[in-house]
Amino acid sequence: MEGLTTYLANYYWHELMGDRAQARDQRRLMVQGYNLHVPPERDYPVAQFTQKQDEHDNAIGYQKAAMLFHLLRQEVGEETFWRALTSLVAQYRGRHAEWRDLERVFAEESRQDLRWFFAQWVEQDGAPVLSLPEAVAHPVAGSQRRPFSWRPRSSNRTKPFRLLLQLLIRMEGDREHLLTLPLRSLRETISITLPARPIAIDLDPEFMTVRRIARQALPPVLNSLCHRSAPIGPDGVYG
Repeated sequence: MEGLTTYLANYYWHELMGDRAQARDQRRLMVQGYNLHVPPERDYPVAQFTQKQDEHDNAIGYQKAAMLFHLLRQEVGEETFWRALTSLVAQYRGRHAEWRDLERVFAEESRQDLRWFFAQWVEQDGAPVLSLPEAVAHPVAGSQRRPFSWRPRSSNRTKPFRLLLQLLIRMEGDREHLLTLPLRSLRETISITLPARPIAIDLDPEFMTVRRIARQALPPVLNSLCHRSAPIGPDGVYG
């Protein structure tokens, strides 16, 4: 309930109002909150969350759980997601519902086997570490177009994660190309032909998925000093 309420009331409101920048910022805060307050050795599955004792529980039961619904929405599609939520409310209004009930409703409405999704994001702890260890571009003779191949990784040590990965490819001439690709294994090899030479790739630039971010890539915070006294706001941010 906490994750769904956080997603709909705290996050989706910004989408509904058409404020894309604020919606992105809310996703960023949720992903960063999970990284800042949940070190891998203290992580636990969303299914084990019962109540918020501190910012550590908040980051799992509220922020990661909220992002879980964002991932589910991407997986089943816009129309199916809202139809399934409507069905969930209709079936369980005033009743207790478990994660398995939510899985059943979404599976029925989407006509998909979503067992892997709930096993990965609800019953399993952790989040993928996204990396791009290899990227190669080759010019095409007599053309400005360049076939571009790269191998993104999605893993947590040796544990594979299945997800939709958004990439932003920056090219010469201030050109950009945004695409979303399904990752299904520890390593993928992907190729695309671009209209100009690529110079950089941003993995998940819009914070569309839950992922582990290197500590040096996170903004400097005083969470290790202030967490004992500062209150947690409704969006999971201190102060």
